[in-house]
Amino acid sequence: MSVSDRVAEALAALPAWDAPDDLDPECLSLCRAMNAFPGIITTCSCAGHVLGQFAIWFRAATLDALPALLYYTSQCHTGVKGWRVEVSTDCAMSPVTFALYGPPFDVGGADGIALAMAAHGR
Repeated sequence: MSVSDRVAEALAALPAWDAPDDLDPECLSLCRAMNAFPGIITTCSCAGHVLGQFAIWFRAATLDALPALLYYTSQCHTGVKGWRVEVSTDCAMSPVTFALYGPPFDVGGADGIALAMAAHGR
């Protein structure tokens, strides 16, 4: 079974999620897996054609919602290299936002992380 088949199978077991119409198809599996974590909501994404890096922005309802998600963004837990989470606000001190960044068009890495996240939800 190919990685994409395994990802599709794992994601099928997750709760339904309505992807926005303008979502980059390369971001779909990882956004869906991230939204399956309680208290995590993705807000925007880009596979790398604009920013030069894969990026998924998200909010966390509470700090307690973060550990399980962040566990699967670490190379030591997924084997996927080059991904990181950053936290930021803007010059108006708006509420904190988070972003998961990876190499541009790293669909294999995104799918690897999504597969690990989806397995967590089972």
